[in-house]
Amino acid sequence: MSVLTLVRHGQARPFENDSDRLTDLGARQARGLGTYWSRHRTKWDQAWSGMLERQRKTAEIVATCYHEACLDFPALRQSEAFDEYSLAIPKEDLLGLQLAPADRRNRIFQSLIENAMSAWIGTHEFVEFHRRVTAGLQSLMRNAPAGSRIVVFTSGGPIGVSVQSVLQAPERQAIDINWRVRNCSLTEFVFSGNRISLDCFNATPHLDSDELQSFR
Repeated sequence: MSVLTLVRHGQARPFENDSDRLTDLGARQARGLGTYWSRHRTKWDQAWSGMLERQRKTAEIVATCYHEACLDFPALRQSEAFDEYSLAIPKEDLLGLQLAPADRRNRIFQSLIENAMSAWIGTHEFVEFHRRVTAGLQSLMRNAPAGSRIVVFTSGGPIGVSVQSVLQAPERQAIDINWRVRNCSLTEFVFSGNRISLDCFNATPHLDSDELQSFR
């Protein structure tokens, strides 16, 4: 059996103009993962990420932890298949979000994105996003030698699609699953040929304190 592990990137900066960067907490989460894996000498045959900075940087921090422990980590390969979805939120709404008190931003942001995603479900853009993610996963499985261990640094949207597809749940469930994915969490599948099963979802054994846990 082969193993495919999806890692959600560390916490990024959703309320800033340059949102595609890790926060200090996000970097600590990524380092926690790299330290945990290197301590357990977890081996990987392939490492992938999407094209986004927050995904790539999470992978780079993990790789650095391996190198500091004098362990090998695969050269990172990137594919747009594992990029996050793109939603258009009106600029005036984003401006209002940036001006809102810090303790209300998560609630306001959640309301904005839920409204946008409700309108997005079933559109051509959603269908193409779903197709892109599932095609990327199928390509990895199809080309992986038997017994491979593959890690993909990605985002909540692709993880939601992956879990929904493997469980053969209604497509709308991909979005509901997406809301529950923690930053820098692990979702793991086992596969052989065209058969794939979900082994664990949203695990964070490497984030061993409440202050390291976050959803956004």
